[in-house]
Amino acid sequence: MKKDNYYVFKPQTNKEIKAGYIIYQGAKVEPLAYGYYAQQIANEGYLVAVVDSPFNMSFFSQNKATDIVKSYSKISAWFIGGHSLGGVSAASYAYDHQNSIKGLVLLASYPMNKNDFSTSTYPILSLTGKKDGLSTPEKIKETKHLLSKNTELVQVKGANHAQFGMYGKQKGDNKASISPMLKVRSYSQGISFNDDLCFCSICNRDVPYQCCHHECFHKGD
Repeated sequence: MKKDNYYVFKPQTNKEIKAGYIIYQGAKVEPLAYGYYAQQIANEGYLVAVVDSPFNMSFFSQNKATDIVKSYSKISAWFIGGHSLGGVSAASYAYDHQNSIKGLVLLASYPMNKNDFSTSTYPILSLTGKKDGLSTPEKIKETKHLLSKNTELVQVKGANHAQFGMYGKQKGDNKASISPMLKVRSYSQGISFNDDLCFCSICNRDVPYQCCHHECFHKGD
């Protein structure tokens, strides 16, 4: 459903909405490229809003999250995330709103130097692809010092940069060795927005944090 410069996804069943999740698109990527991922998350009991930025550049709508939160005042817990450049915008917003935004999800992305979470315990989930040719594993490692003490790092084997959305090939990216649909299903099923246990559909058990593409990255396992 399209609203004021963002798309809204809700559970397809009558499942109660337990929190909200705001997604910023990657540079020059259509917002609905994240529609499948957004719906998968929504089906777990979240209201998901994908921001539709002018010229598909998230920094033009960096504060749109404020409007979205105000529009759904009955939702008390909010999380924010973004892909690539969208992750930079999401990190900047989260950094300035740590009291109202409960956690940050970075999809093939990392914060700017001025958004240094390293001295905090702010919840961050960083999802990356091992075959990413843009936000490469080396770049992720180089910026790891900006992440908080409460960060979960998950690398999806066989995944590239463009597969965090559904928009086809991207210049400068590497060739993936898993399908886009499998990639999106793997990280959307494993995502958890709390500090408790979540059910891993791959391991068929309750685990802390994540499980991606048949490779478990459970913190403490």
